[in-house]
Amino acid sequence: MLLTSVAKVEQIDDDRFVIYRRQETAYKPDINFEKVIFNRANNTITSELVVDGLGGAEKALERSVLSAEDGTVVQRHLLLDHQGMKSFKMDFFKAGIEKTLKAIKFHQFDQQA
Repeated sequence: MLLTSVAKVEQIDDDRFVIYRRQETAYKPDINFEKVIFNRANNTITSELVVDGLGGAEKALERSVLSAEDGTVVQRHLLLDHQGMKSFKMDFFKAGIEKTLKAIKFHQFDQQA
């Protein structure tokens, strides 16, 4: 189970703002932060899983970038530090893709009915 709350919101410049989401889980004693940067200038959303959070000595463990390209949305995901859980992270990512594909197929089926 993952519990989240907004820990900090900050305007970086005229085109960008950042939101820090605090993430706590029953599986680990430490607290992680998700740093989400919305960039209006280049139409991207960058999400990073960071430790030692809130702008100090941050270390990004994962980075995901959503961008608009040719009328579609492209997601690029990068695992920067797997912390000994590489197989788990890959299986979790694959399960997310499977859920997304099932949702798309269900939506297409629902549109036909």
